[in-house]
Amino acid sequence: MLIGVIQKGSNIEPKNNILKNAWLKTVELKDVKVIYLNDYPHLAKIRPPRITISNWPKAKDTLKEIYT
Repeated sequence: MLIGVIQKGSNIEPKNNILKNAWLKTVELKDVKVIYLNDYPHLAKIRPPRITISNWPKAKDTLKEIYT
């Protein structure tokens, strides 16, 4: 999983995925970290459902741990 910081004022850009006939949202992240759910399995349980880009208040403590 990639986690990172979205800069204030960033644009969320829709991209058409022709192969799956779906629209995907993209945004540029800063301070990107690659994490593995094997290392943080509880993140899979508290991830916001059906949301691609959002704040993640339930993961606040874990994210602080990852970024320190």
